[in-house]
Formats: sequence, structure tokens, C-alpha cells
Amino acid sequence: MEFPPHVLKYAPWSISKAGVIERCSLRFDMKYGPSKVKEPEIEDDAARVGTAVHAALEYTLQGEVVRKAMQYAAERAGLTSVEEEKLHGFKDQVARFTERMERMRKKFGVADSMIYIERKWSFNTEFKKSDYWDKKTLFRGSVDYGVVTRENDLIIMDHKSGKEKDIATYEPQLRSYCIMALTNLPNIRGVQTAINFIQTDNLVWNKWVSAETIEKEYKPWLVDHLTASCKGLLSEPTPSPGWWCDWCGYKPTCPSHTGVSRGSQDAE
Repeated sequence: MEFPPHVLKYAPWSISKAGVIERCSLRFDMKYGPSKVKEPEIEDDAARVGTAVHAALEYTLQGEVVRKAMQYAAERAGLTSVEEEKLHGFKDQVARFTERMERMRKKFGVADSMIYIERKWSFNTEFKKSDYWDKKTLFRGSVDYGVVTRENDLIIMDHKSGKEKDIATYEPQLRSYCIMALTNLPNIRGVQTAINFIQTDNLVWNKWVSAETIEKEYKPWLVDHLTASCKGLLSEPTPSPGWWCDWCGYKPTCPSHTGVSRGSQDAE
């Protein structure tokens, strides 16, 4: 399994980074290219509240009481009073998920040392564990919550604070978690992933996959996925308008929205 040179050139990768080049090669070039420019942040209170909800879950899953967890999360995110009120709208969901995880840990015999919260994992081109910040790292990502059961299976859960979607929407992300898990915990028997849709208080499960399936199917899939996603790197960067434009910080200077080519902008 070999990754093509144009993929290796822009490593390390993540599923979200691959999604940028897959949708718009101009945004990717502006964000990661030779003359990259820091992407302006888009003011979005829903995203800020979502980040705070993630933080609250991080605190409660480490043993903090819900009330203090919400307070710490709001302070950490620097929320406004209005945003903090929205955060507290998730209080019951945070409490119920935390209680559910406590029951699950007892049921499946999860040791304290086998709990992973906001764990950063990464691997190199040989699918071997690597340092997250190493320039030779090929792929990296962060797992919201994971536990290893007494049967040596890893359960990974990803929190989503937005609208509930079909779990198939997140299949590339969840597959990448499985690969990261096996490269960092090579002795596990298998992995089961799930999405915690916080708004609807719904935990949606994927099927359990064996270590053998991850090794023989998921790893080759990642090579193909990155190769296909990155085909835009083989030609000149061009804008590709779509729904993602509303979430792009470069939109005010994008030729698709200003009518001015990037070459004209660079010449000014």
C-alpha cells in the first residue's frame, strides 16, 4: 500500500482536511499551499456552543459534576451570556450520556486505564504509531471518547452537537478512527464506533469490525480515499462553489463571489 507523492507532499492528513481539497482546491491552496494565508474565522455561535458542549462532556466523563462542568466549559470557550444559556440547554443530555457511560463501563468491565478522552492518535505511511506533531506523520485525529472492554474490544464514540444525520454520512471519519485505533492499540480484537447526537440525545451504533477487517479492508480503503480526494492537487487551484462556501473564511476574497480572479488580487 503506497500513497502517491501529491498526497505525501501535504501530509499530515485528517478526514476533514481531505474534505477541503475534495470540495474546493482553491480553498485548500489558500489554507495549506505554498503561499498559505490564515483562514479568517467565521462568527458562528452554534459552533462555539457546540465546542463548549464537547468540553462539558470531557469534564463530566472525567468525573466532574454536571453543574461545574458546564461552568468550566462556558469559561473555557469564552461564551457570551446568550451562548451560555444555549449551552445549559444541553445540560440534561450531558448528564444522561455521562450516566449511560458509567453503566456501560461497569457492564463491560472497563478499567480506568482503558478510558480515552479527547485522545490524539496518529500514524505514519507504514501504518505505524507516530508522534501527533511529527512532520513525518501521515494521518492524525482526535477521538472524543473511547473505552477498551474486558473482551479487548475498543468502543469509540464521537459527539455531534448539530442536527442528526444518517450515520453513513460519517463513515469515512469512523473508518479513520478504526485505523488510528489499531495502529495505536495493536492488540485490540476489534472496534465498534458510534455517534452521540447530543441534540436528540440519541446514540447511533455502527457494526463491530474485527482487527482483521481493519487491516485488510480499511487500510487499503484509506489509500484509495486520500488518493481520490486529493486529485485536485494535480491541477491548478480553482474555486468550486457549493454549500461549503457559507463556512469558508476566504469567501469575501474568492473569485467565485467577488468576480475578481485570484491572479488579479495577487497583483495588487
